Amino acid sequence: MSARLVIVFVVDGLRPDAITAADTPAIHRLRAEGVEFANSHAVFPTVTRVNAATLATGGQPGTHGIVGNQMYIPAVDPVRAIDTAAYRRLLDVDCATRGRLVVAPTLGARLGARGMRLAAVSSGSTGSALLTNPRGPAGVGVLVNGYFDPGKRVAWPDDVNAAILTRFGEAPAKGGPERYDAAVTWTERVLREYVLPEIAPAVVINWLTEPDHTQHSLGVGSPSAREALRHADHEIAQVLGSLDGAWVWPRRPMSSSCRTTGSPPTPRASTWRGS
Repeated sequence: MSARLVIVFVVDGLRPDAITAADTPAIHRLRAEGVEFANSHAVFPTVTRVNAATLATGGQPGTHGIVGNQMYIPAVDPVRAIDTAAYRRLLDVDCATRGRLVVAPTLGARLGARGMRLAAVSSGSTGSALLTNPRGPAGVGVLVNGYFDPGKRVAWPDDVNAAILTRFGEAPAKGGPERYDAAVTWTERVLREYVLPEIAPAVVINWLTEPDHTQHSLGVGSPSAREALRHADHEIAQVLGSLDGAWVWPRRPMSSSCRTTGSPPTPRASTWRGS
């Protein structure tokens, strides 16, 4: 494992008022023992893929080039907007623009230039996953999502893809209004048992698709959405627990408030919460 590991947990759909000791003990502890940034806000427009690209670059939409969940790009489709939730459409954009899907330097590329590695591990849409490490398919860092081409392509690079499929098999199917807890569990297991100990990245962006999916189907604060959030929190606790002695609660941990929740094991812990 890298001498210094930073993990950013992206809990999609997390609201500040949903963080409680009863429902989210792991996230609650991160916030309680951290430094809370109460006035943070997602970039505008406050939609998923725009903010995924901002996580990957640190830039505003006008800088990185992803300006909506749907985008009109005539070189790809002269008739209608494309849905950026689908990674294949984003790769079409990358091809049509000669590698300029995201025009700002990415975290993965910056780390790679310094001999370090980013691992983006996501149970969200394939489009949001790709945008957390846009150069992953070109060999920059590691990119994991069980739904790129289920059973065939779940990661880049190729050796990582083969190792994950051999060890963990195909990701559980997604579909319908049912919670995506199984997808979250599969993804977090890959992170805990393979990515962290064997790839040893310097930075991890770990995107958990719940409770966002269930909230869209059944509403914010619904019993099922709260259960999905409890499950996501449990998976975060499992990841932290898997680090064993590497996980140190620092004297001066940090936290902030926006759409995501994050924690570096050493030397600091950070939390970002939902806007």
